[in-house]
Amino acid sequence: MMTFLRQWTLRVASVALTGLYTLYRAHPAVWRLMARNYRPWMGRFARLHAWMTCQFAWLEVPAYRDFLHRSGWGFRWFRLESYPPTDKQGYVTAYPEEQRCRGGELAVVGSVVDESSGSSGQPFNWVRSRRELRSVHKNLAGFTTMVFPSPRRFVINAYSMGAWATGTNTGIAMAQVAMVKNTGPDLRKIVDTLQHFGPGFDYIVTAYRPFSSTCATCSTARASPGTGTGSAAWSGARG
Repeated sequence: MMTFLRQWTLRVASVALTGLYTLYRAHPAVWRLMARNYRPWMGRFARLHAWMTCQFAWLEVPAYRDFLHRSGWGFRWFRLESYPPTDKQGYVTAYPEEQRCRGGELAVVGSVVDESSGSSGQPFNWVRSRRELRSVHKNLAGFTTMVFPSPRRFVINAYSMGAWATGTNTGIAMAQVAMVKNTGPDLRKIVDTLQHFGPGFDYIVTAYRPFSSTCATCSTARASPGTGTGSAAWSGARG
């Protein structure tokens, strides 16, 4: 009975918080407004949302419920620190993908499998649902318009377009707020694109470091001088 009441209490509260989070992702302009007016006290909402997410996972995700049981966890209202951290060894490799999903089932349609680079010694597969990807795309688009406010954004997506889904997701997200060309990590294509479209755009090149630094140096040296006011920004992420 207590579990039932707790579940419905969480669901009612979750509707309000989810509505708030959905609002700021409604449009890049709303995202920018809320990001620029962030106040430290708002962090309490994020902490509450994280606590509720852990509670929903305990109620609805078989692997997480078993993980907490094995960890000797006990329920405590609003105490996020009471939840033990998960890691690859103790959680990801210990349970199959289905058991780590809501209801113990994979959301097949619309999901994308992302493969990590294997920096820890073994590449891992990460299943991203359609809902998660939509949220990621909107956050990336909102952040980009805040950092690069130009109305003539041209994104050259130099992330790998293979199993590492960062490249695919970056291209989809940037297409919401910019013109996009997915070149992958091909330096010659990137420089050719800059020269072909010329200085009429403000370019954003996304790539893993140190490739972005190499790309910036090489393109600066090879680019033909122009009379426009175009600029280029180089965004590098760790692999």
